[in-house]
Amino acid sequence: MFVAQLAQKPILHRLVYSPVLNWLALEILVLAVVSVLPPSFPDMLLVPCIALVAAIQSSSFNRVECWTYNSAMTTGNLTRFVESLYSGLILKRDPEALHQARVFALICLSFFAGGIIGAYATSWLHNLALWLPIVALGAALCLCWSPSTSDTNGNGGLIVRVEQNHATSSS
Repeated sequence: MFVAQLAQKPILHRLVYSPVLNWLALEILVLAVVSVLPPSFPDMLLVPCIALVAAIQSSSFNRVECWTYNSAMTTGNLTRFVESLYSGLILKRDPEALHQARVFALICLSFFAGGIIGAYATSWLHNLALWLPIVALGAALCLCWSPSTSDTNGNGGLIVRVEQNHATSSS
């Protein structure tokens, strides 16, 4: 968690173009290395590496729209979905709560789909199944660094939004 918390420090944002996207690139690199290791490689060396990138991901990508969420596990997201659905349908008939319920339902469904796809892919591809999230994370990285989403400063528009949300949550 030390490294994950270090990623939130404003000084890092001044020194590096986009710390959040650099952490994403590190996550891709770690998963790529793990994907080519033989099955006999000791788990006790792999688990800390994967735990580190999961902690960094959870700390760096923790907002969707104006709400906090967890990108590494779904328990809190499921709770948020049920609470907002109840608030939107029963308690107040609140359209904003229904929108929040839809967003968190999609997050929970993404976890469910990822679990199903990951289970099948792992049984067929073993460690190479990690290339599925590598491709997805790579696509996200390319979208965020894409010149087509640039603002007038040449920064990716998504990068700016991620860092602004990130900076406001750590201030």
